[in-house]
Amino acid sequence: MLQVSRSLCLNRVLVSNKNLLFHSSKAYLSDTSVGGGFGSFNKREQAQENQFIRNLEKEQLAHIRDEIKRHKDELVTLENKINEISKKHKDGEKPSKE
Repeated sequence: MLQVSRSLCLNRVLVSNKNLLFHSSKAYLSDTSVGGGFGSFNKREQAQENQFIRNLEKEQLAHIRDEIKRHKDELVTLENKINEISKKHKDGEKPSKE
């Protein structure tokens, strides 16, 4: 009976070592620090994604800057209208309906 349990234990050790070897080789292939193979592909793909995101953010910032400029111009126009109406009011004139 002792022989059977030893052989079972030995088989379990061999199977677990085989699984460990398989999992470690899988981790090696997916590791991005590897100089060639899948690692360099993953690095290149990640760099392309980062570049795409940076370009998208630049476009969004440019759009936001344009919106800010448009709003500032509109604010200046409204302030000029307010000043014009205030000046007419101080001079005693009736403001024209626009």
